[in-house]
Amino acid sequence: MTKHASYEAILPIMEERVPTLGGYPERVAAAHYLMGEKAKARNFVADQRAKFETEHKEYQPFFEKFAQPFLNLVTD
Repeated sequence: MTKHASYEAILPIMEERVPTLGGYPERVAAAHYLMGEKAKARNFVADQRAKFETEHKEYQPFFEKFAQPFLNLVTD
């Protein structure tokens, strides 16, 4: 259990699942933010927004509710 007790340990697992939305992209962005990686968090959200324009379009409205407030938070 302690093996998966850090963001560094679970982030790769979550990232693997993002293409099928099983990793919930919001959680990946939040993990980057909590690890102090604001630039990675911003880039990840921007990449996901672009992907949702062509893939998983049904999820785009839900992600947008997260994306803009999150970007406001992580913008210096």
